[in-house]
Amino acid sequence: MHAYVGDEVIVTWPVTANRVRNARCLACFFAIERKMVGLAEGYQREFGVVPQFRAGMHAGPVIVSECGNRKRQLAYFGDTMNVAARLCEYCKLGDHRLLVSAHLLRQIAIPLDLRVGDGDSTALRGRQQPIEAHAISQA
Repeated sequence: MHAYVGDEVIVTWPVTANRVRNARCLACFFAIERKMVGLAEGYQREFGVVPQFRAGMHAGPVIVSECGNRKRQLAYFGDTMNVAARLCEYCKLGDHRLLVSAHLLRQIAIPLDLRVGDGDSTALRGRQQPIEAHAISQA
């Protein structure tokens, strides 16, 4: 995990030539989802609600900066971060839990237990060119 931003979590991985290794981002999402299902009863009992989450994933170059004086931390900036955040926002509109850019999917070996939905050309806030995004779910 990289950082919390409000009610968001930013998680990063290096993209390599190894397409199986690159699929760790998908495995992470579904591992968290399974853990949340296992904790659902306790959350409902303790808080009266079960947390829900969604994610947007994209790959590309990022600008990394060290910020802060007393408490230093890394901050990630750039179009890649913006696209991932906008895909997460778009999840709400399409009632998706996970949207992944086609650009990232081309760099991943899709695990057999996952299903890739048809791609939608999506206009994202702050971008002139649309992005092709795919909903990912467990088969």
